[in-house]
Amino acid sequence: MKIVKKKTKTYTYNYITALAALLLVSSSMAYADTRFYVQAGGSVGLLKNDASLKQINGIQPGSYFYNLKSLPLPIIQASIGLDQRLNLPSINLVMGVKIELGYGLGFIPVGDFTNSYKMAGADALFYIGAYRFKLYPFAGIGYERINQALDITPFFTGPILEGMRAQGGFFYEMDDKSAVSLAAIFSKNFEYKPRLSFNYEFKF
Repeated sequence: MKIVKKKTKTYTYNYITALAALLLVSSSMAYADTRFYVQAGGSVGLLKNDASLKQINGIQPGSYFYNLKSLPLPIIQASIGLDQRLNLPSINLVMGVKIELGYGLGFIPVGDFTNSYKMAGADALFYIGAYRFKLYPFAGIGYERINQALDITPFFTGPILEGMRAQGGFFYEMDDKSAVSLAAIFSKNFEYKPRLSFNYEFKF
């Protein structure tokens, strides 16, 4: 029994030593990278067609749009952000966090009367993936505001929809300066129904 204990202690010591050596080599080959980036793209989701939305959009009783439970809101969006990552090429791993601010303009097509909207939001996104394949799953949380757009400026007046949002998806780096991303966004303003978002990203 004593011999077994000594062998077990020896194996444990060797395992810890090997793991420490691997971490030491990995950390020595790791490097941090901080980049700013801009994004452009679009998203589409469904807003609840309640009484206030019908009034804002001038939807009259008896019309086709009056009986719809939800109305589509396509949005053209842009954002700017900061990407802080840790590259570990020795073990084929990349992890990081993105902080971004976004702004978008959209419209609800309701026949002859089409109303425009603007949206602003902030997000924190966390990602991890394989260094070799340049494909990184991500998830994050954020906050957004939606308002009827009387102009294209990022200033909000009048009735406002606002609340938390969460999202998940992936982005693919085509080269050192550009990437594309696809995500599903779930927010209070859209009753947590999935909203699809696609963006092109340029780093500098």
